[in-house]
Amino acid sequence: MFGNIKYHWSYIWLYLLFFLVPLELILDHLYNIDTVFKPYRVIQLIIIIACITKYGTRFYFSGDRRYINLLLLFVFSGILSTLIRYLFADINLYLFFNWLTLFSINVLTFTFVSKAPFTKRSLKITALLYVSALALNITAFQSEGSSQLRFSGYFDNSNALGVAGALGFLLILNLLRKKLVTLPVFLLLSSLCIYIVNASGSRAILLVVVLIFAISFFANFQKVVSYGLTVVLIAYLFGFEMPQNFKINALERQSLKNQYEKEEIRLVLFNAGVDAFVDTNFMGLGISQFQSIDNFFKYVSPISKEIAYERKRKNSGLVTHSTYVQLFTEFGILGAVLFAYLLYRVFIRLYHLCGSNFPMMLRSTRFLIVLSLVTYASSHVVFFNHLFWIFLGLALNPYFETSTEWKKK
Repeated sequence: MFGNIKYHWSYIWLYLLFFLVPLELILDHLYNIDTVFKPYRVIQLIIIIACITKYGTRFYFSGDRRYINLLLLFVFSGILSTLIRYLFADINLYLFFNWLTLFSINVLTFTFVSKAPFTKRSLKITALLYVSALALNITAFQSEGSSQLRFSGYFDNSNALGVAGALGFLLILNLLRKKLVTLPVFLLLSSLCIYIVNASGSRAILLVVVLIFAISFFANFQKVVSYGLTVVLIAYLFGFEMPQNFKINALERQSLKNQYEKEEIRLVLFNAGVDAFVDTNFMGLGISQFQSIDNFFKYVSPISKEIAYERKRKNSGLVTHSTYVQLFTEFGILGAVLFAYLLYRVFIRLYHLCGSNFPMMLRSTRFLIVLSLVTYASSHVVFFNHLFWIFLGLALNPYFETSTEWKKK
């Protein structure tokens, strides 16, 4: 279907897609656009339209359609929840259609990446471009708090930067496994990625990096552990330090206090989401309706008026701070079950892609990417997050770890 694609146009779009993921906010800030069609979204749409124009809809709907069907069912459950909610209360139609538009763009991008026929050469270029763009975030490190060293770079928040660093590390690790980069290059680039993970101060993502080494060790890939320790040592020599909120001493008590306050905010948002879920008789508020100012204030203010007023004043951060809580809050029990089944099918697919060999799956880069994404989703709402959907598509791409030059059939 694709013919000889050594220099195929689709790789140009893949390179652009992966290179601009860590730099999305640079594009957004250039135009200061706060709408659905931000510059990066326009690039995603161009890629989708180009694919459909070149290959037709069969590019998206050929082969295994289970993921598309499950995602369509998931969206339908959200629409059903929204319609039921509409019978009893007003809904924000702008938030509803905004969610549908952004989610549709991300799902189509996910499908594009999951079907792209990678070659070893294109995989190497993609990984190197992604890490080089990630490195540019160092120039934009901004602290999230006056007394807490957590950085977000060009991302919306530090957790997003952390998972981007972990994913960069896995891409470079995959190149080493394929012998597409030398050991010195691997050590240099992976040290940079680990340094960025550390700078984000994301404990969940730091835990994922530790799990990567532990899983690799028990899956008989001890070299990864030795390389990993070398990476940490090099990163330390480049200025690697544990974030302030990981240290216990008198000088950092204020930093710890701020961290506890942040944990309290997260707990408040979790509880507000659960209250909304119960209040709607487990049917959910409807797609993106928790982000409505009225709903957010209704469920958060009884728990913490201070947080409710602060978020209402800024008109931002109107989420439950977790994809899994947000699922129950907005999609209800049906949507949450469908999304859980989707993740189950993802792991089953990984198992089959790894030759139905469980130890092989554990040490595969695919599994470690999904592990990072699932952990990230626990502390961030990922429906709009193209980083999540692009890398989920990459993990499910059959040519990701077995890439080879395609020949015209």
